[in-house]
Amino acid sequence: MFLAQIKQAKAKKKKKKQRKLHLSAAQQLVASQEADGHFDAFKLSFKMARVWEKLGIPSTSMPSGINTKNENDNTHLYSAPATGELSIDMLDATVFVLRLFELYVEKSGYNTSSEQQEKIMKWFGSGGILGDNWYAKAEGWLTSKRVDWKVARSNAIENVVEKWFDTEAKCKHKGTFVDKKQLQAKQEEIGKKFAASQIESLRRDEKWIHCTSADIYSIEWKKAVAVGWCMGGEGGAYPVRFGENEKLIVKRCNDVGDVIAEEFAKMVGGICSAPLRFIAQASSEYIEVQEALINAEPDEPEIKKRLKRILSNMQETGYPLMVMEFIHGEPLTGYKGSQILQNVDGSMKEENREELIKSIGRTIAFDCLINNWDRFPSLLGWPRKGNLENILVSPQSNLNNDLKKDNNNNNNCNYKHKLVFIDQAVKLLTIAKDQVEYFDALRSFVKEVAFAYGSYKEGIDVVVTGGGGMERIKKAIRGQVLIWTGDKTKDAEIYERYMVKPDSVSGVELDDIAIGYIIDGISEVFCHAKTLHTKFTRKRNELSTFCYELFLNVNNIEQDTKLTDRIEACLDFIDKCIEIVEVEFV
Repeated sequence: MFLAQIKQAKAKKKKKKQRKLHLSAAQQLVASQEADGHFDAFKLSFKMARVWEKLGIPSTSMPSGINTKNENDNTHLYSAPATGELSIDMLDATVFVLRLFELYVEKSGYNTSSEQQEKIMKWFGSGGILGDNWYAKAEGWLTSKRVDWKVARSNAIENVVEKWFDTEAKCKHKGTFVDKKQLQAKQEEIGKKFAASQIESLRRDEKWIHCTSADIYSIEWKKAVAVGWCMGGEGGAYPVRFGENEKLIVKRCNDVGDVIAEEFAKMVGGICSAPLRFIAQASSEYIEVQEALINAEPDEPEIKKRLKRILSNMQETGYPLMVMEFIHGEPLTGYKGSQILQNVDGSMKEENREELIKSIGRTIAFDCLINNWDRFPSLLGWPRKGNLENILVSPQSNLNNDLKKDNNNNNNCNYKHKLVFIDQAVKLLTIAKDQVEYFDALRSFVKEVAFAYGSYKEGIDVVVTGGGGMERIKKAIRGQVLIWTGDKTKDAEIYERYMVKPDSVSGVELDDIAIGYIIDGISEVFCHAKTLHTKFTRKRNELSTFCYELFLNVNNIEQDTKLTDRIEACLDFIDKCIEIVEVEFV
């Protein structure tokens, strides 16, 4: 009880004393200084009123009681307290702030130390537009108006200072400063640390760069020595290095749609995707993988935490792990992609360019059958920008034998590069209305391609109409694949302009020939819809069983039922999409 009374008495005493602004609050007023150095009386007084409110001092104790309310909405209005007093002479507002600075220095006990005064001056100016020069600018402006400003006006503003500020309170300056020598030493220390971290980062990167792609079907997980992280959605992907020579990618499987998309791509044919396989948690290999990832040295400390979080989440869901071959190359948005799409210098044989661009068409058709919207914005309702980062341009020398041959067993080793498509999945629409809209969009696109394909085969120029799927594809390429020069300096400037204002940079404009190749590639898939439908129907049960066995059986009937329902819903969705193409592509 006694302690409570003491605390209450102290609180009352403190509240009673806090009837004026502390001199340290003057530092906030410098923010209202004008560029030429002077202070406007209205702005300065308004700022004081705001600081008064911000510090929680009762508005009733504000000088002149100038704190009003709007009768309509009860909001606070300020009619700039003390404006009149600081406007008697146009110099008064500026003299007022300089006087507050002098008082602060005096009450801090530094009035005899020029070095400390300079430091406090810098602190005062840290919130204003003039920075360290705030005082010199203000003094210069005053002198330009009246040479004897200090003698003439200082006494006139003392009354205003007394009204607003507690001039008797001691000021314990808490600002921390670093002089030039300390600053240089600190910068040098930071520079050395940064350089060391950069060197270490480059050293780690160097170990990854020269690795070849590991065979994902014969992995000795216990030989994993390092793990990194690649940016990406759903937790990203993790490159794993084996010794000094080989690497691969691991990634969590997020849905049965990932598995179905990979298996369905094999049925479609002509889709060059990165080889991958799935490891079920029920398998003994999964335990080996888990131990290898945890024991491998992380490139950065947070990688291990992130990995543990991912593995823990997988344990709860029972979903399998994806192991993917590491594909060397760059996105289609880079220099090589730009060259392939244009072939301006004619360095690529036209038949080679034709096959590469047709592979884009085949993949667009495949995406339409599974609602894989994260590549090209082919269908109405898909994100208009698209994501061409999911197409890699990879040198043939870095591809394994499976990738050097397409799914139709046509050897493409005479090409210098191959387009490899990554991150495909069946994006299931679970709401009936959304499915209806999707099927309508698919019908529209199929009809558009069928008409264009007929014209193309008859030698008639393909007309790309605005608002159609081909126009959206053209726009996505134009907006993301820039016309690179191959000169690093020039391309850096192009990229910088692109980041600031994308429309100011020219992108690749597909010519009619390239559009024809894309249409041809789409039609290669759409033309065989009937055969594909038969193949899909024949393998459906096998695919369903394969998907189910990949996911951990936790003897949870409800979870098993949901999994089965989702697998069948994905397969039903694909079946309907193939049927639409079969009917409409005539």
